[in-house]
Amino acid sequence: MIFNPYSLESLSELPSKETKPMLTTDQLDRLEICRDWLIELAVSDEYLRFPNTGKLQYAIRHIEAVLSENQPCDYIPQPKPKRPSIKNRLRSLVLEASVHTLKASFIGIVLCGLGTVFCYGLDRVQQSRGEDYQPIWSNQAKVFSGLAICSISVAIGAGVVGVCASGGEQDE
Repeated sequence: MIFNPYSLESLSELPSKETKPMLTTDQLDRLEICRDWLIELAVSDEYLRFPNTGKLQYAIRHIEAVLSENQPCDYIPQPKPKRPSIKNRLRSLVLEASVHTLKASFIGIVLCGLGTVFCYGLDRVQQSRGEDYQPIWSNQAKVFSGLAICSISVAIGAGVVGVCASGGEQDE
């Protein structure tokens, strides 16, 4: 807690030095997450290239001291599960995006194919009437065919991206 001594009415309201700040479990969890991030950063190759790396170790030591002071006696810290690396998280994001893109493009292919068949059918009906024939439905069928071709190319592209992203799983 931060107190502004100028706004206090008397010095007796100041907390004594013997009282320790009480941290909630949420604050302790956040401190543990910060410590884990700092440790992950401290062992990274990019950070080790910098000349002055002692400040980060100093911060980690102090966070660990605060955590050790604020843990109850019967508290046994559980080992944290390893988070997947950024590379694996990006790979799974790309795989999920390619799967959803494939699903959407297959739906688009089916709908555009149905639209093409419907427009060609209406074009045949207009041709059979014979009078005042205009190729409106034939043009609409060509538009739907073009959209279906675009959906097919999107599906192929999403499949290639998904295959490329999943190809490195056996390497690790």
